[in-house]
Amino acid sequence: MTHMLNRRHFLGAAGVSAAALTFGTATRSSAAERVQIQQQVWTGAQEIVPQKVANAFQAANPGVSITVSPGSSNAVLNTIVAARKAGSTPPINVGFFNLENTARGRAEDAWVPLD
Repeated sequence: MTHMLNRRHFLGAAGVSAAALTFGTATRSSAAERVQIQQQVWTGAQEIVPQKVANAFQAANPGVSITVSPGSSNAVLNTIVAARKAGSTPPINVGFFNLENTARGRAEDAWVPLD
C-alpha cells in the first residue's frame, strides 16, 4: 500500500517531531523524571498523523507522555494567554498556530523561549 504525503500530514509529523526533539533533550537530564507534553493540533481530523508520531516517540521514550489535543489555534491561544496572565502554567506545551495567532501570541507574551 502506498500513502501520499500531503501538506497536512507533513506539517503534523514535522510539528510532533519538533516537539519530540525539543522535549526529548529534557528527558536525558533525568531518566527517572516523567515528562508530559500537551500538543495542540487543528481540529478536523488533523490529529491522526501527530498521534501516530507521538505514539512512536512514546514507545521509544518510556518516560515521555504526549497528549494530542485538537482545537482551533485561536481558542487554544486564548487559554494560553489567560493562564500566563494568571501566573499559571499554560495547558498546552506545543501547538500549531496560524500566522495571525503567532503574531498575537508574541504581542500577548504567550510564547516562552525553549532555551
